[in-house]
Amino acid sequence: MKYILPPIISVILAVTILLIVRRRKSNEYVPQSEISLHLGWRRISYRELEEATNAFGESNILGSGSFGSVYGGILSDGLNVAVKVFNLQSEQVRAIKSFATESQVLSTIRHRNLIRIIGCCSNTEFKALILEYMPNGSLEKWLYSHNYFLDILKRLNIAIDVASALEYLHHGHTFPVVHCDLKPSNVLLDEDMVAHVSDFGIAKLFGEGESTAQTETLATIGYMAPEYGTEGIVSTSGDVYSYGVMLLEMYTRKKPTDKKFGEEMSLKSWVSHSLDENTITEVVDTNLLGREEENFAKKDQCVSSILALAIECLTDSPTERINMREVVRSHVFSFSTTEYVGTEFSVALESPLQNSIHFCRLGCIRKQRKSMFSFSTSENVDGELPDELGNLKLEKVNVHNNSLFGTIPISMFNISTMKMMELSANQFSGHLPSTIELSLPNLEELNVAVKVFNFPSERVTKSFDIETEILSTIHHRNLVRIIGCCSNKEFKALTLEYMPNGSLEIWLYSHNYFLDMLKRLDIAIDVALALEYLHHGLTFTVLHCDLKPRNVLLDQYMVGHVGDFGIAKLFGQGESIAQTKTLATIGYMVPEYGSEGIASTSGDVYSFGIMLLEMYTRKKPTDAMFGEKMRLKGWVIQSLDENKIIEVVDDNLLRREDTNFSA
Repeated sequence: MKYILPPIISVILAVTILLIVRRRKSNEYVPQSEISLHLGWRRISYRELEEATNAFGESNILGSGSFGSVYGGILSDGLNVAVKVFNLQSEQVRAIKSFATESQVLSTIRHRNLIRIIGCCSNTEFKALILEYMPNGSLEKWLYSHNYFLDILKRLNIAIDVASALEYLHHGHTFPVVHCDLKPSNVLLDEDMVAHVSDFGIAKLFGEGESTAQTETLATIGYMAPEYGTEGIVSTSGDVYSYGVMLLEMYTRKKPTDKKFGEEMSLKSWVSHSLDENTITEVVDTNLLGREEENFAKKDQCVSSILALAIECLTDSPTERINMREVVRSHVFSFSTTEYVGTEFSVALESPLQNSIHFCRLGCIRKQRKSMFSFSTSENVDGELPDELGNLKLEKVNVHNNSLFGTIPISMFNISTMKMMELSANQFSGHLPSTIELSLPNLEELNVAVKVFNFPSERVTKSFDIETEILSTIHHRNLVRIIGCCSNKEFKALTLEYMPNGSLEIWLYSHNYFLDMLKRLDIAIDVALALEYLHHGLTFTVLHCDLKPRNVLLDQYMVGHVGDFGIAKLFGQGESIAQTKTLATIGYMVPEYGSEGIASTSGDVYSFGIMLLEMYTRKKPTDAMFGEKMRLKGWVIQSLDENKIIEVVDDNLLRREDTNFSA
């Protein structure tokens, strides 16, 4: 349908102007330092772990389960960590499989509401993952332990955090990841009470086109979807069901396996009945609602909405359940919170990033060749590369910027699974073997875009390094994906996924190309999701710094992907703005960027607003009709004030004779 209506366009343009005008200002300039983010995995020895955890002493145990135990510890550099040690004594096969699964999943995902892996320690007799430490423990502890309490608002924030994590796993990743064991004990809380989903030991990774799988691994009784428990069918809908159960538990403070539940009544039916009878005070945690409390009616309405959302997640048929994207966008998580709780606060849905920079993915040799796990290389590693590397099932090797010397083993060039090899900035000698295949089997017939950097130039080298670093550490369905790179002293190129429909700029301005109103809106949403992820979905912040239609690429399904991170900025924890001498594109730069070189997330928001105006007016901000007296922004504002948007909107979108013109 090509025609939607002036009021809708008015709303779009008004929101766009708001984005441009109401940018968040920082009162304090924080200079950008060298980014020293822990983007890679640390390789940590058993001895260091032993020292960090007081020889895995009982006093250091944070928790335990069938997989083994988690110990608190302090590494030699003073970093607090949680060390998850897998029990290889009683159930070795299951423990090894759980270790491999969790390593694989954690190496490919990154989101502010997912537990972050720091390193691992693995040999035939010992396997452990080193995870970020969560000082406030699990959600389960806060629900059931004495002297711990979460009010309505805090429970809601945690519910939103978990929903955001699941939305990322199901919809924000290149392929879906199903957690399979969501429950309060697997939701951990950091020092700011922000929730992080953990324990991916039985998770499932789906390939392209896959939506369900069968498993014999049982999750936790009470949280499993009906189809999981009866048929072993795993899907994203199963996680939605588990989320619904957990949401009920959070507000009733009753486990699904509580002794009051049985064949005749379950947690779900108990709450459903209370909603039907308008008696939720009988099921809600007594610490949350009291009729004598101030604002009781508003709190009652708030909790009722949350419980009703949970029931929607618990539909018996997986095909009829809502998905996590619908959960996150539900009115329950986007209402005016002041109206409900009586306390002024705002709820920001942090949305869907992932892979570590500088990492290798290794597979065990011989019998366990399919078992994949990851580790990172550190800088200042010296020595020679051993011939035995050729026995491994390598996908990516990145030993850039170390002190390695000697010749490169011929065996490394015969690994059929290899996707990327980065060996630059070392002290290798000799010639590359003449037996190298010209192409790798797993990349044959793959359509790619090869971005070749104009050499030699210090600026170009910096741009290559920045884009390689960022694309190696982010992963979202609306960001261009890196496939590999080629780099030496004389040539640098990135191999990117191919976007057959070209750029948004082509579709806006080229002859015989047309985007209707809905398609433009879909692309705008795609770009907004990508920016939300870069700004809020990671443990660090990424600024694009050059958002414009040319840098939005469209795949075969016309899904928008943000590309070109050559002048992007990475912010460490606590940083919010930076100063730069690198100019972006005239017309899309926020005023403080162009005048003072100040880059911040607000700058990307401004660029998004300009691009949104351009998408619906089909006028570049540098169009000849604009100048000192009138700019694109002012032109649109005037049309909104005078209710004349038909005079500024792309002629192909609105005509008075169109069907539904006035709706």
